[in-house]
Amino acid sequence: MASPHENTTPRGTFSSLRNRDFRLLWLGMLLSHTGDWVDQVALNWLVLQMTGSPTYLGILHLLRGVALFSLSLVGGVVADRSDRRLMLVMTQLGFMCIALAFVAMSYLDFLWISLIFTLSFIRGGVMAFNLPARHTLVSDLVPQELLPNAVALMSVTLNLTKIIGPAIGGLIVAAYGVQVCFVVNAASFVFVFCALSFIRKPDVMVRDAREQPNPLGSLFEGFGYVKQQKNVLWLLVIAYVTMFLGHPYIQLLAVFADRVYDIGPRGFGLLVSTSGFGAVVGGLCVATFPALAKQARLMLICVAIYGLFLLLFSINSITMLAFPLLFGAGMMQIAYGTSNNAILQLSTERHMRGRVLSMLFLARGMVSLGTAFLAAMADIIGVQAALGFAAILILATTVSANIFLPNLRKLSV
Repeated sequence: MASPHENTTPRGTFSSLRNRDFRLLWLGMLLSHTGDWVDQVALNWLVLQMTGSPTYLGILHLLRGVALFSLSLVGGVVADRSDRRLMLVMTQLGFMCIALAFVAMSYLDFLWISLIFTLSFIRGGVMAFNLPARHTLVSDLVPQELLPNAVALMSVTLNLTKIIGPAIGGLIVAAYGVQVCFVVNAASFVFVFCALSFIRKPDVMVRDAREQPNPLGSLFEGFGYVKQQKNVLWLLVIAYVTMFLGHPYIQLLAVFADRVYDIGPRGFGLLVSTSGFGAVVGGLCVATFPALAKQARLMLICVAIYGLFLLLFSINSITMLAFPLLFGAGMMQIAYGTSNNAILQLSTERHMRGRVLSMLFLARGMVSLGTAFLAAMADIIGVQAALGFAAILILATTVSANIFLPNLRKLSV
């Protein structure tokens, strides 16, 4: 049966934004993520100034990652048992309370590193509930044929805020200090709540919690579902491999800038920005051709090209060639990531999507582990060899999937 949105929603790069409720969600997330990056720039700078040690910065982000990793599966269970729109509003309220706590601490000169670490851990815990609520709500708001377009635009938004937010935050820190950044982040939630409050409750209904197993039973029900759905299982495995081995290349760019290309901190910034720009372009391409994102075969091709770009970058020593290689890697990273997310959601029954996507978000915690693994390898065999080794494993995984997983290769949703 045709979706009620199907005849009224035009096709195009920004098709899903014609959907009123998704447009409000997209606007809310644009404001929320921008404010978060402004806050993170200020917080990173503050911790570095307080301690003088990059190690404390690592601990700051590790605590957030540990909380996210530990509670992601719980967040998925809650997303499948509750009103996802309300859950998103409540998690945004949690983020705002944390932002207000930083405002109060900064103006009262009550900035203790232990309190900052505690709030960072709490922020990661709130994020574990925010991510499944946000991503599953997208599939509730737009028709299935526009889901790849909507997921791609959300990815584009996230990468745009990585460029916009830190730039704004850096200017504010330089001109007014970190306190104003905390105020700006807290104030941004007023507009976020306004956007989210106008979203109509999705027509689709969640199963009554009384008809579901208890929360622990719901969690094991999710594991059992993934075990039965082999394509879903292998989509998650591919996400884990690429997150662990591929995504840490961003953190290694500082080493490439210093030891391989000798271009200093400004050159390092350009390398990161080039990858980010490629990600934005890749997201827009997927948004323009959403039907392609529903084909697992093309997703596997994007993963293979991603691994190839990383391999070429790892063996390259010519500075000017580094930029197009990173641009291509950024494009393919978003292209396969968007496709993987969309296929997972479209292959999963609605009442299971929160739990399945929470398993996908576990992969984000693997980025920190992968970074530590590749950094240790870089100290032993060199950064180029370490990244090259990771890229070869990504390529080997893709080739194996194409050979030994014909059902996944043929999957089209």
